[in-house]
Amino acid sequence: MLSLSPAARDLLRRSEQRTFELAPDVRTWSGRFPNPFRVLDREQIAMTGAAATVTSATFVFSPVAMAVLMGRLVGTRVKNGYHRLTTKMAVRNGVTESTYIAETLIPLIALGLPLSPLAASVAAPLFNAPPKYTFDAETGQTNNLHDLLSSTEFLLYGLLGVVIAVAIAYPFAMTQAHRAAGWVLRHVSHEAIIGAFAGLILVICLYEGGLLALGVALTVGLVGGLLNKVLNVNSGIQFMAYYVAVLTVPQIISLTS
Repeated sequence: MLSLSPAARDLLRRSEQRTFELAPDVRTWSGRFPNPFRVLDREQIAMTGAAATVTSATFVFSPVAMAVLMGRLVGTRVKNGYHRLTTKMAVRNGVTESTYIAETLIPLIALGLPLSPLAASVAAPLFNAPPKYTFDAETGQTNNLHDLLSSTEFLLYGLLGVVIAVAIAYPFAMTQAHRAAGWVLRHVSHEAIIGAFAGLILVICLYEGGLLALGVALTVGLVGGLLNKVLNVNSGIQFMAYYVAVLTVPQIISLTS
């Protein structure tokens, strides 16, 4: 939006390439599968566990917003700069994992209805994937994993999925994250990533709703960018507002009409 304004366009101009500073890969552990209880100290473990427990109950909120919020709350309690940074990263990562799991499993096990932002988006096929899985929002009738699996089966398969994910993702993140980040910074253009996401949004909008959906997406993007640049409204807060709006605005309109 700023690039369309001649007065504000100069704010986006750059005379030289941007530089990034990547901290050295300093490891306090050995091996490919470090013990997380030794990587983090007791205070970090306690804060991460408490934040994950609290945010699991707020499964109707945006995972991004909750991760940002809890990271900031924890960061204000730690004075040392390095310890504050590592604590915030640990808490945000723990909150992200806990909210993604809670926002999928709690609505699925309890009701079978997509009552969370994640359930209404990424995890939607677990609730509604005709003709295999279906649900009727008006009557509350469901025919999905909520009806096909027992609580014990949810527990077993859920734990199995977590164990497999940890066995694959955790060693890679702990041993190769620095190398992967360096490769991305050197070889992947920031504009290329933005272009890929913009192209994906364009395709989805045209496929799902045509030019009207594209116009809505552009409007939301422009307003969101304006709020972020001019009023400093955090992107995580906007994520939460957009997710909640999808679930609440139709209900408000139906009540007022």
